[in-house]
Amino acid sequence: MGKRILVIDDDAAFAEMLRVTLSAKGYEVETCLQAPLAFRKILEWRPDLITLDILMPGRSGWEIVNQLRANPQASKSPIIIITGVRGPLIVDEALLLPGMRYEKLYKPFELEDLYRKVAHLIGKPADVQ
Repeated sequence: MGKRILVIDDDAAFAEMLRVTLSAKGYEVETCLQAPLAFRKILEWRPDLITLDILMPGRSGWEIVNQLRANPQASKSPIIIITGVRGPLIVDEALLLPGMRYEKLYKPFELEDLYRKVAHLIGKPADVQ
């Protein structure tokens, strides 16, 4: 079984693109398109990494980060914040736990940048014993 990545994004086409491209690299990938359901999915599926959109209807990515902060088990998953928003909305990094491992990607991005950030945070799928 490969390392698990949970893609949380309300854009179904974008989430599917991430699922397909990361799966092709050997990761086990699930998607969650509804922000209000994301935290439950995190607790049930226990991903090794979370990719997280910030602007979503129903609950922002920062609200999901707050839920992660409140749960010691869930807060261990590193996060890649993926957003098209530059500026004040992304500066809310103070919400991240001290020591929480995370990266940022601004849309549009090169897939090689995504692969590099994923490998930096959780290693390559071949690293699984």
